[in-house]
Amino acid sequence: MEEQILIIETKNLIGLSFIIDEYDDFCRDYRNLLVRNHNALNVIATIQSLIEGPKRFVDKRIKEFYNKYATQINSINNHVKFVEFMYNNFNDLGDPSGYSKQFHDYLVANRQDAYRVLDLLFRFDKIGIKLIEFSEAFDFTQEVYEMNVDFHKNRDILYVDNIKIVPAYSKETVKYTTSNSAYEIEVAPSSDRTEVYTPRVKVNTLLIDVDRLPSKITKENTYDEIMKLSKTIEPESQAIRNSVDFNLGLFDAEKAYHTLMNVSREIDGVTNKQELLDSLKKVREGIDILSKVSNEYDNRVVQKNDHISHALLDAEKSNQLTKRKMKGN
Repeated sequence: MEEQILIIETKNLIGLSFIIDEYDDFCRDYRNLLVRNHNALNVIATIQSLIEGPKRFVDKRIKEFYNKYATQINSINNHVKFVEFMYNNFNDLGDPSGYSKQFHDYLVANRQDAYRVLDLLFRFDKIGIKLIEFSEAFDFTQEVYEMNVDFHKNRDILYVDNIKIVPAYSKETVKYTTSNSAYEIEVAPSSDRTEVYTPRVKVNTLLIDVDRLPSKITKENTYDEIMKLSKTIEPESQAIRNSVDFNLGLFDAEKAYHTLMNVSREIDGVTNKQELLDSLKKVREGIDILSKVSNEYDNRVVQKNDHISHALLDAEKSNQLTKRKMKGN
């Protein structure tokens, strides 16, 4: 069964972290409060007004609830308006809504690392991450990410920890992976994008050292970082292009050779047909020599480059041949 993905706004998870120990009592007392005061919006609006200053005429039960949890309520309100926090995390009956209970259970299970989690959430908030998607099943090491070299052709750019550039044939895109990232950030697009967008992060744990995160992240600086890294493996990418282009040339030569052989069998009445056949024999020998050179070059490329394998070269060759066929070449 596929593990559930839990989603929550960053600021709401920050708020939940301030009531880890009081959560069950807080939920019970809030539900009891709504038994007498049925309008949840009025109740939390009244509490919001108490945060802003003392009020003379306030329902006694609401005031008692506020006084009991004043420290927690004010801490929450310092990061997200309390009325908004309650609206997003509790329903009209006072029961937890969304995934707030699951996130609370996770925080409780990792109570000894509470400050570490909170530091992470503060960093997310600082760099503009509004939404968190959580699943321990997320495995970013299995992904091959791709970014277009033309900055404006990238709708989004995905940022991960410890980026490793994958050598590739294409000059139009950069492929990259990660060996150990615990997160994947969907980087906010540049200002020319008009549709509604919520910067988000996927994580498989909330126990991430903040040092593993950027102090600032934009589409522009992410693009620059990946492009800079890609230049460090350009010799390897060029070796792949040499191998693939050599192979494509051999493919064309082989195809031309077979075409000429088929035609030579059909034509008659030419005085120099034997010369034609002799020439085609030399062409065959030349193609065989080129094929050996191609194999030798591939072996040398694989031996010299840790990130290039015969499987990678074969995949790139197959990919380029497929593209040519799709174009009708």
